[in-house]
Amino acid sequence: MEKRIQKIFTFFFIMFFCLIGFITIINFHIKTNDDSKINIEESFTNSIPSKLKRINLFPRYCWNKLLNKRFYFENSAYITDDKNIINGSFKEGDTTFALDNIKKLNEYAKKNKINFIYFILPGKPLYDEELTNMNIACYRNKSADNFIKQLKDNNIDYVDLRENFRQSKENPYDWFYKTDHHWNSDAGLEAARIITDNLNNKYKMKLNSENLKPNKFERKVYKNHWLGETGKKLYASPLEKEDFITNIPNYKTNLIFQDEEKKERKKGDFSILLNEDRLKDDNIFRDGSLYYYYSIYNSTIYNIENLNNKKGNILYIKDSYSSVVIPFLALTSSKITAWDSRSGSNLYNYLNTHNKYDTIIVAYTISTIPQYEMNDFKIK
Repeated sequence: MEKRIQKIFTFFFIMFFCLIGFITIINFHIKTNDDSKINIEESFTNSIPSKLKRINLFPRYCWNKLLNKRFYFENSAYITDDKNIINGSFKEGDTTFALDNIKKLNEYAKKNKINFIYFILPGKPLYDEELTNMNIACYRNKSADNFIKQLKDNNIDYVDLRENFRQSKENPYDWFYKTDHHWNSDAGLEAARIITDNLNNKYKMKLNSENLKPNKFERKVYKNHWLGETGKKLYASPLEKEDFITNIPNYKTNLIFQDEEKKERKKGDFSILLNEDRLKDDNIFRDGSLYYYYSIYNSTIYNIENLNNKKGNILYIKDSYSSVVIPFLALTSSKITAWDSRSGSNLYNYLNTHNKYDTIIVAYTISTIPQYEMNDFKIK
């Protein structure tokens, strides 16, 4: 009798999970346009309880066969054969509005004798052809190339970091997290070096580049420690947790952090810029990405003052990629103010109510360049 009950229980248990799998397939409205791409409009992973998200309801083998390792997600996420997530819009962007506002910001800087430079930051894909060769229309880098031509035509200083990334490693995607569209801290540190060198060479700023040398940092790798923002949504796909990388200066630092929105102020060493609690949290599905380990306050306007440096007062207009750049760049300058246009603040009013900067930087990734809200600086 007991064995019979066990068999019945096992039968219904198996049927329960089979039913979940069947419903999942039905809920995925799969549109196959050709052999190389599958468009998925809905996701069941966003609707199931967080604890169940830890369970891989579909064996990876089934996903590989069903999706051929190539698919769009509802937010345009694409997984390459080597399990790299590429997400965001791939459409060709209109940069007319962006150019108009950058021109006004550049004119404001010249009028007030402030250095102005635009840094173009690489995102995924590094080459549009990586997707177009698979019959997926992608114009991200083309849009950035067109924007560069517009900057040239208007005599606006710029630096294109894409070539630095493309040529820096045997596999350039080592600069990115696999399950997230953002850079890892290796990339953030390298970008800070490139930005510092350009500011010193172009404008003789005398930023402390010595503080960014490789031997000045302790690098740690936390094995299989997290899933990126998009990776959380795709956990029932052929993805696995990946390593998380930290780079911490091994010399004495003396910083002041001030959140201008929340009116919070802290003084201490480099650790005041870090979110150690987020690093220690082993719940990979908790709200908030571990990527923001280097942006503890989640503020859109904040200052980092370095009491050990006397040169460089920088306004850094950013998107999310620079969360792993600004803490390192702060090690080279006397003060850096991070400003994100998504804060809703009026940049023109902000510039006229704060101390003068010697340098204004705009550092946007290729996907951010054409976005209206990112370029609405309200400069008169």
